[in-house]
Amino acid sequence: MTVRGRVLRPAANGGTEPAPHAYVGMRFSADGKKWPGPYGYALTDAHGMFSLKMPAERDGYWNAFVEKDDSYLGVTGPSDYVDTKYRTRISGLNASPEPVRKGRRITVTGLLQRNTTSWKAFTKRSVKIYFRAKGGTKWTYAGSAKTDGRGRFTFGAKASKDGYWRATYAGDSAYLAVTSGSDYVDVR
Repeated sequence: MTVRGRVLRPAANGGTEPAPHAYVGMRFSADGKKWPGPYGYALTDAHGMFSLKMPAERDGYWNAFVEKDDSYLGVTGPSDYVDTKYRTRISGLNASPEPVRKGRRITVTGLLQRNTTSWKAFTKRSVKIYFRAKGGTKWTYAGSAKTDGRGRFTFGAKASKDGYWRATYAGDSAYLAVTSGSDYVDVR
């Protein structure tokens, strides 16, 4: 995840102004009570802006704080809850045979995988198959297939015109949605 923010400090006129060259750290808490860390630092620019890239590996709360030093008193910002999801991917997408005679059967196959700590088969999941005609811009829903015990899916359709095939997984509360690359089939 990317965390961006701005640090302001009191100005002599009673307002606020950017706080340049302040060290901003990020802390994580799974329960919003215990705050170990910091997990990274950034230095604000001349406009008080900072940006940090952090690995969001699980659900929990994050907050930014300004480190106390000779120029600044330490201060902690509000926390923000981040809901993480695991990655998914569709690999090996293939629409075949290529080329195919009009009216014959095209088979679209692929592999759906999920990643919690390593890539593994994602079983018993629905994958939607889409078609886009050559020269067209719109993807049309063709049907769906369920993944087997090895994460593989197979979908059959009648060949009617040249075009591209692709697959999508919609995701759920724990896993991200994904769309495969496309595979072109020449229909003769």
